[in-house]
Amino acid sequence: MVVGGLRPVFASGECEIDLAQRELRVLGSPVPVGARAFEIIEILAQSAGELVTKNELMSRVWPGAIVNDNTLQVHISAVRKALGSGRAMLRTESGRGYRLMGDWAIQHDPAERAVVDLPQSRSPVPLRLLPEAKEAPADNFPVLVTDLVGRSAALPLIRELLSAYRVVTLTGPGGIGKTTLALHAAHGLDTAFDGGRWLVELASLSNPDLVPSAVASALGLRQGEGVSAESVARAIGAARLLLILDNCEHVIDAAAELAETLVRQCPRVTILLTSREILRIDGEYVYRVPPLDVPASSVEQSIDLLAHSSVEFFVARTHTQDANFTPDAATLSVVAEICRHLDGIPLAIEFAVARARTLGLSPVAAMLHDRFSLLTSGRRTALPRHQTLRATLDWSYGLLTRDEQLFFRCLAIFAGGFTLEAASNITSQASTGGPGAVGPLADLVAKSLVVAEVSEGESRFRLLDTTRAYGLEKLRQNGEFDRLARRHGEYYQAVFDRAETEWETRNATEWLADYGWQINNLRAALDWAFSPAGNVSIGAKLAAAAVPLWMHLSLLEECGTWMAATLDAFPPERLGTRQELVVQLGFGYTTMITQRISEKTRATLERAAELGEALGDLDYQLRALVCLVVLSRMTADFSSALALSREADAIAQEISTPLALATTDCLLGSTLLWVGQYGQARSRAEAASRQDEPEVTRAHRVRHGYDHRMNSRSMLAQILWGQGFPEQSLHLLEEVVVEAEQMSHPFTLAYALTAAGCLVPLWAGDLQTAEHRINRLKEYAGSHALGSYVAAGVGFEGLLCAARGDNATGERLARAAVAELHKRGFHVYHMVVLSGLAEILANLGDVTDAMAAADEAVACADRGNNGWWMPEALRVKGEVIRLTNPGNNRQAEDFFRRAIDLAHSQGGLSWELRAATGLARLLRDQTRPADATAILQPVYDRFTEGFGTADLARAKTLLDELQ
Repeated sequence: MVVGGLRPVFASGECEIDLAQRELRVLGSPVPVGARAFEIIEILAQSAGELVTKNELMSRVWPGAIVNDNTLQVHISAVRKALGSGRAMLRTESGRGYRLMGDWAIQHDPAERAVVDLPQSRSPVPLRLLPEAKEAPADNFPVLVTDLVGRSAALPLIRELLSAYRVVTLTGPGGIGKTTLALHAAHGLDTAFDGGRWLVELASLSNPDLVPSAVASALGLRQGEGVSAESVARAIGAARLLLILDNCEHVIDAAAELAETLVRQCPRVTILLTSREILRIDGEYVYRVPPLDVPASSVEQSIDLLAHSSVEFFVARTHTQDANFTPDAATLSVVAEICRHLDGIPLAIEFAVARARTLGLSPVAAMLHDRFSLLTSGRRTALPRHQTLRATLDWSYGLLTRDEQLFFRCLAIFAGGFTLEAASNITSQASTGGPGAVGPLADLVAKSLVVAEVSEGESRFRLLDTTRAYGLEKLRQNGEFDRLARRHGEYYQAVFDRAETEWETRNATEWLADYGWQINNLRAALDWAFSPAGNVSIGAKLAAAAVPLWMHLSLLEECGTWMAATLDAFPPERLGTRQELVVQLGFGYTTMITQRISEKTRATLERAAELGEALGDLDYQLRALVCLVVLSRMTADFSSALALSREADAIAQEISTPLALATTDCLLGSTLLWVGQYGQARSRAEAASRQDEPEVTRAHRVRHGYDHRMNSRSMLAQILWGQGFPEQSLHLLEEVVVEAEQMSHPFTLAYALTAAGCLVPLWAGDLQTAEHRINRLKEYAGSHALGSYVAAGVGFEGLLCAARGDNATGERLARAAVAELHKRGFHVYHMVVLSGLAEILANLGDVTDAMAAADEAVACADRGNNGWWMPEALRVKGEVIRLTNPGNNRQAEDFFRRAIDLAHSQGGLSWELRAATGLARLLRDQTRPADATAILQPVYDRFTEGFGTADLARAKTLLDELQ
């Protein structure tokens, strides 16, 4: 078809819109723009300055199709990009539509220009259509024999991009699925390109000069001599076709030249490319094909695992080999582990599927540390570089220059992400052929060997785990690993020295954003430092500097592990220094929380306190004393805890900072609670609760692993419960738990749930809330290796089962918890669960064990001066006697009266009510209703709230019965 004569051209400033030629020109030069994006430009130009609604645009550009706003936005973005410096002319009216501003005038160009559709040619060229091709189908695509799994979002997006842009490049590392995605996307576009869809496979080309010939061959053009990008473009002319150039990275320059030429000379050609390296030409839209979605290690439920595309892909590919494959929860967990190790790369997962078919899933998962030897069973029909995992990476590595290969190997030393500054530092001694890391790093990103994560702040980079494993292998083969590992360790020692210096003064969120993501490099540096080839001095300094980060992230077990390694190899010349003080305190605190409490734990904390005093470091001396107080309370030595708390309070007064004073208000308040001094405890807890400056809160959390304000408010809720204000207690606890959840600080939440969050709802009879919080406690404590708190959660669950009438399950869980809490030395909650177990056993008729448990609980409370629990321990002993030995009423009455008197002297009204209710039952059973009423009624009458809670409801029922 020939178009000649006058042709309308809309012009405004630097822009021209040629409707006949379907061409947008800026400063006289054509700008690539997709077919539908050009239609949008045409409609807006014809209504220049007027509002064109979104609905009108969609109905005219996509007639009869259902199109969402996202699709329109993709094309509008393409138009803005094409307009370049004139992008401001395209105005958006939010929620309504668009206007094309400017002084647009219609011009007419008298010049004639012949436009020839395929297969004719405007002038003799060395290409012409093969005769037999006239009957050829409209494409040369292979038949798609497998479904596309895990790309449901990408597929429609790529189709939209192909109608908005002239050149779309799918890029990514080898095996990511670029070709498969391109073919599936193109298969849905058969009606958009009447000139056909043509696949050009470039993988087998070794000579870049043959790229035009490969395209001519795929299009069915008879080739003469001198085939070039220009001659191919002239032959195509104005044909509307889609050209897929597959596997371009090894002939990237030639592919870029061809694409530029076709875009410039063929207004209706759209090009879709797959390449590990982008073209870097004008008008190119780059879509980086992501790995398949992998589940986080915390995901356990089968339905949640299957929702991740990598697991879905693994299962789908396994089904093609074994139709009877039906994975259970355990199998899916192993599949998820394999997918995580393989970065969600489809080709690597296919290799794993093939190996699992012969070796089994678990052996494959266990052998992935040597993935390049294991994953070698590719499809026989695959390209050579796709037949083993190593071959896939060998191909990309082989395309690099020697300097690029060296730079790539250097980057493999990073575990997780890294910054440009880090890359520059580590590679500064490498011969990279340039003045710095910017150019080489950009090149490796463009070649899909490095992943760039660009944000509003500093850009970060990383190697996929499989790519990094390959790079580390190359590092070791070239004898470069030890030198770079030392440099890496020195660099991160400096990074975390800076982090330790900044954490007291910087905003907590910003500080964590800067340093939290670098934890994998911290781990890698420590692994090297404490290895036989490492440097213990660097490791000791790095471990000490990293303590604030571990505390922030509640990684207490990991912190303790590295502190132990540091102490075992501590440099003698550093003994007696602040560095030793930091490590001793870090080890003592973390092992106290996560492991069994031992004399070594106490000795370590005492050493830290001595070092703090000797060095005149009051801050660290206070920290050590705080830990010793917590340890004493956990081991139910409340007399020592009170003495140490007062010593810490004296030091805080000397330091006289808000943080120090808040610390000891919290510390002394909770210790006073445990010894049963409710009035003083409440005063201190309220003072600590009011100290809510964000930086004080954050600094305390880093120092002691939990938020002091949350702890003091939990203690205040416990105090309110004991004093007879159950509604106020429950309301405060709801606020505390919600706030602790929002803080995303697991140990603070675990502490709040253990201290009062689970127990008070249990005592109040709110069993649904208790169940929810117990589950949260076990989940959080379990996922952060807080073993003592997991044991407490199991014990609370046992008490919950008993409260619901399931004494058999309650006994099993409570017994297990009592044993574990005793082994770990977590005696404060050991007493709580032990008393509950005694009541459970009494209800089951196990007289001997019930009496033994009750006696042990009373003895433990008495040994440690635990005034808080003693009234309840005495009550339980009386209750066990009442239930199991009815003939010994005098002894039971004595225990009840002791509990009532002690609770009354402390101001513990709730404990007094529980004991008074037990005694009233005993007197009722002796046919002494008047005595029972005289005991219970005055206690009940002193309550002003909480009449719907379990204890008060039971007391009221008993009083009504007695009357």
